[in-house]
Amino acid sequence: MSCCVNPPCPHAVTMPILRPDVVLSTCFDERFPASNVLDGLESTFYLTTGLFPQEILMNFSGDEVSVNRIQLVCHGVKAIKIERCTEHVPSAFEPVVDCELASPPSGLQREQFQVNKATVGNGVRFLKIIIASGYEQFAAIHSIVVEGDGPSRA
Repeated sequence: MSCCVNPPCPHAVTMPILRPDVVLSTCFDERFPASNVLDGLESTFYLTTGLFPQEILMNFSGDEVSVNRIQLVCHGVKAIKIERCTEHVPSAFEPVVDCELASPPSGLQREQFQVNKATVGNGVRFLKIIIASGYEQFAAIHSIVVEGDGPSRA
């Protein structure tokens, strides 16, 4: 299992960016949908409804991918978990990341999680992002970038 690697290493090798789709979120506000986390813009975001935990489930068009790194830009998130599923249907999840994030004095939280491609990063079909708790009543995720190898490569 991995925890925070922040700030990003300037010498880190950049992997291709994978393009998952959001298939489910446990809360919904039409002004702040979960799909905003994948649009590449930090000005848009997914906002929780004030209760924790909250989840976003993403898939890679049914393909198996190898995940190397997950980058997250968020606000007000205290504890984050990321789980993977290798099944064709999202049923059995295994932990990839379980981490408590530091609370910045202001602004966005920028986190990077290295994932071992040979073990928990291999054969991924679904990723579940779990906001386990927040520093405030509401939390937001502005961006999720998944890097690795697989058919979903851009």
